[in-house]
Amino acid sequence: MISVDDYAASILAQLGTLPAEQVDLNQALGRLLRADVHAQVTLPPWPNSAMDGYAVHALELRGASAESPATLPVVADIEAGSTTKFVLEAGTAARIMTGAPIPQGCTAVVAVERVQGWDPAIHTVNVMPPAEVTFIESTAEGANIRLAGEDALAGDLVLPAGERLTAPRIAACAAAGASTVSVSRHVRVGIITTGTELVEPGRELEWGQIYDSNGPLVRGMVETVGAEVVSITRVPDDAPELFAAVREASTSCDVIILTGGASVGAYDTTRLVLDRSYVSDDDPVADEFRRVTFQSVAMQPGKPQGFGVLDSGARVWALPGNPVSVWVSFQMFIEPALAALQGSLTPATSWIAATAAQSWKSPTGREQFMPVIVASASGETLKVAPASARGSGSHLAASLGRMTAMARVAAEVTEVAEGDTVLVKGLI
Repeated sequence: MISVDDYAASILAQLGTLPAEQVDLNQALGRLLRADVHAQVTLPPWPNSAMDGYAVHALELRGASAESPATLPVVADIEAGSTTKFVLEAGTAARIMTGAPIPQGCTAVVAVERVQGWDPAIHTVNVMPPAEVTFIESTAEGANIRLAGEDALAGDLVLPAGERLTAPRIAACAAAGASTVSVSRHVRVGIITTGTELVEPGRELEWGQIYDSNGPLVRGMVETVGAEVVSITRVPDDAPELFAAVREASTSCDVIILTGGASVGAYDTTRLVLDRSYVSDDDPVADEFRRVTFQSVAMQPGKPQGFGVLDSGARVWALPGNPVSVWVSFQMFIEPALAALQGSLTPATSWIAATAAQSWKSPTGREQFMPVIVASASGETLKVAPASARGSGSHLAASLGRMTAMARVAAEVTEVAEGDTVLVKGLI
């Protein structure tokens, strides 16, 4: 068997990277930036006021106090967005709003709350400036003035390639003057769930049938990490139908995720259609899809795994059919791969340490991935316990509804004792 980490590394080595595309900044949320963004202008582009108040010559207020106030005529009213250049003459003041350009000659801004007669109970909207203003305290040179370029100079790096574009990062790009950005395009994903026993939820079950939970599960996980589901198909254990579904998905998808049929059962048609070790002289057309290597990975659940790249370039994962196995496999192999396809080697979630709140068994020689719940209160040291009394059984689909994370137990550990440290991932 191959180890979990070695198998994950072998997948990443085969992936490649999707091409970048230039998109409008308003369409870039959640995308991975593929080219540096530099400031196209100096930020701020000109000195501006940090307060609503009065532009003054600071020296003229030296010694001002309530007992010895300084009164100046108000000769201008400068609002944010004003494009008129103004010179503040000696012995005068100008009313100025937050963000408005500082007039030439001004060396300080006095907040409106600091002048004589300020009354917070009196509204100021649409009120004309007074003829004069009286100052009852001195002010420092440069007070309440934002200097040109104190945020960034034209040409400065604002955001490096590789960053995920959050709302604040998009705001930074906009402030820098970028209207478009180079980003990774969304990964296009096709989902194929296999199994004659699978039935659409909502239909009446017959003996031997179960509801298909893998389709909604994979779709939810794909969309959670920012990829795009372009097709979702359910097929029985029938090689011609599966072949047709894979062929259709390969024409439009970067990634195809199949669930079921990855093991060695007599009806595991996924291997029949995709296994590169299977050669058929009388079926040359189907052979073009036999590009997947199937192997046993030292993990529980999720031991049978398959991965390969089709001639179309579509990357194919063949996962086990049991829902917990699918959930674990996606987090361990597909989530980091979807990030890598966009040019990032940092998965959406990472491992953190937690304490086992109770003991549980772990299989010999395989890493265990246990669905767990948080068993500690807010503010306490993080503690976790199995989400199901039946442990990490791969068929326990209902336990996924109770879990809040996945715990990882090393292959050499056969029992997790209460108080042991375990790694957890995917806290929700």
